Amino acid sequence: MITVSDGFKNAMKASARELKALLTDGVDEITDVDDLQSIKIISEGNLCRTVMKEAQATFFGSHDYLDTYVNIGIGVKKVDTTYEYINYGAFRVVEQNYDKENESITIKAYDRMYEALQVFDITPTYPITMAGLVTAICTELGWTLLSDVFPNSTRTIESDLFTSQKMSYRDVLNQIAEASGSIIYFDKDDKLAFRQVSDTILETLTTDDVNSLKIESVYGELNSVVLSRQPQEDNIVQKDDESIVTYGLNEFKIINNSIVDDDRESWITAIYNTLHGIKYYPFEANTQGLGYFEVGDRIKVTDMNNNQFEVVIMSITLSMTGGLIETISAKVPEKSTTPYQYAGVIGQTIKKTEIRVNKVEGDITALTEEVANAMTLPKQPEPPESPEVDDMYLDTDDNVIYRWNGEEWLATGLTESDLENYYTKDETNAQIGIVADGINMSVEATHTLATSAQALAEENSEDIVDIQSNITELQIDQDSLEVAIQGIGGTNLIKNSVGLKGSIEEWQEFDGEGNLIDTDNNGTILNTSDIVENSESGSAIRIDEQFIVQTFSTISGGSYTFFCRFKKLGELVLQISGITGDIPITAGGYVDETWAVFKYSFTATSPSTTIKITNVESGTGSYAILTDTVCKLGEVNGWIQAPNEVYGRNFRFDEDGFSVTSLTDTFKAVLDNTKLGIYDTSSGSDKNMALFSKDSGLITKLVAQDELVVQRYENSTKAVRFIPTSTGLMIAVND
Repeated sequence: MITVSDGFKNAMKASARELKALLTDGVDEITDVDDLQSIKIISEGNLCRTVMKEAQATFFGSHDYLDTYVNIGIGVKKVDTTYEYINYGAFRVVEQNYDKENESITIKAYDRMYEALQVFDITPTYPITMAGLVTAICTELGWTLLSDVFPNSTRTIESDLFTSQKMSYRDVLNQIAEASGSIIYFDKDDKLAFRQVSDTILETLTTDDVNSLKIESVYGELNSVVLSRQPQEDNIVQKDDESIVTYGLNEFKIINNSIVDDDRESWITAIYNTLHGIKYYPFEANTQGLGYFEVGDRIKVTDMNNNQFEVVIMSITLSMTGGLIETISAKVPEKSTTPYQYAGVIGQTIKKTEIRVNKVEGDITALTEEVANAMTLPKQPEPPESPEVDDMYLDTDDNVIYRWNGEEWLATGLTESDLENYYTKDETNAQIGIVADGINMSVEATHTLATSAQALAEENSEDIVDIQSNITELQIDQDSLEVAIQGIGGTNLIKNSVGLKGSIEEWQEFDGEGNLIDTDNNGTILNTSDIVENSESGSAIRIDEQFIVQTFSTISGGSYTFFCRFKKLGELVLQISGITGDIPITAGGYVDETWAVFKYSFTATSPSTTIKITNVESGTGSYAILTDTVCKLGEVNGWIQAPNEVYGRNFRFDEDGFSVTSLTDTFKAVLDNTKLGIYDTSSGSDKNMALFSKDSGLITKLVAQDELVVQRYENSTKAVRFIPTSTGLMIAVND
């Protein structure tokens, strides 16, 4: 909280108050009593992130502040008739727009964090403490550091982790914020400050102070911190089991942090101690405009029934156009869930598979190491108390391994030996398929792309709902960037896995004349609300006493996983070529006509593998619905599309070409390797409106506005020209 006098607070909370605002570059001073029309200051923050404040101002006059620093302040007249001001610090003007009609200028500016949006380009002496690195950054950028004492500040960074990645200074500071569990921002004195959310209540706002208040369900307490490596989901966890029982799991996940990566087990404790116990109500409040709050402040707000709620301020918007308006708020942190049974937990040791990137040498190694006292499977006659989702134990009475699904213990098909298996380093390298020599990293170009993406994401964060992208191959070297998108989509070997193409022909076998070999080889595509709510893909294939089948390329001896979500009545079996017998698609304790997940791992026996899924005839109206179906090399935990497949609501891109269907009209466009076509679909079939191939062209209606020429290929000397004129049509014949 910005330090102000009690007189300032009392004046700000008074029913009648006199306010002033000013903007100055140190030479000129603009105030609201003459030329300053409006100001707005926006502060957006979050746990373990940097804050870059934005300022907007509109004023009359011919002032030119572009690429200079201005200071913005708001003052209030106190009882003693003097004005006390809050100086919100220096803001660099990056945009200046002149409104000729109103003869006004509007500027957009950012605080000194804006200076961090440049490539990290310092070479301090390593090893260096984290505090030493922050000090070096401040020295390079001309900043003043408020304090070099913060969580993990004395921990050592052994080598340069940033220059080869072409990170910006802000990227590095965000990693430092994560590694210290801190919010990093510039205070009103333009000093770089680290702060942690505490339990101290700095202010209690009454109903007199708040014009409107929205309160959501309490978040917290935060009781788990995860340091994760992606995409391999290599996790180190520290958690409070007692708190999880009381409050449920509230997890904070830090992903791919270069600073902590090589020694996460020792870094995590200070981060956990800083974040553990954070609890607050997500909220949004419009105050009467107090002006002295900062991101990270813990306060109390009061509703109309005099109920008080502890909140933590993460976002502040302060606007002054005549009067002062203030909006303060905080959202629920992004939810994540970690499969703890596969994670290293502080106090336990683990078998872990980890991908490490040597950013200096440019190589990537997959490491597998067995750590002492490996996590063991509980062996006992009774289920463990207070289980978490996916916890397992071996029932010594019936020698069955059970898994907790959140509601009940379900029998698995696992054996104790299944859980003890782990890959050697060479096996891990083979499984992950990473070859150091085949990775070329583009440092500068990658950074440019990442910086642009980050800027857009931050600017449009409110509008971004969901972004999914899959790139099959990314080749990077130190001098250039090659992005070879050999397949758009994912790594699913099953084509058209859930019927998004609009047909299931990939799941069927045909004779030479295009007829189904077996009429029972069929199914129905479904897109019901039930499927949308219970799947990732939003589409499914239903088989009623039928079967579907598909063949795809595999690596002989490779370890593959089949995955699907299903709902069934009756028997549903999976057949895999090279594996004897039917494999029941079910789950422990399965209840008919409910949704469940099925997963099966197998070793391919040949260069191609055929899978067949059958809803076995039972005479009871049996059926099965399959969705999110995947088969891929290695582990599977959710649905992905196949290479060269992108399906959406009104478009399709796969090996057959590209098509777009109008959502509001009866037209469809298709582009493949033989033609470009536009079709009218109003009759239920595709009517050619325009069709162009290498041999011919057809169009239903054609308007040539300036000239229509008919000629031989590349021979304009022999041609007929139809040229519209103001009074008619001229026909010119070149003979």
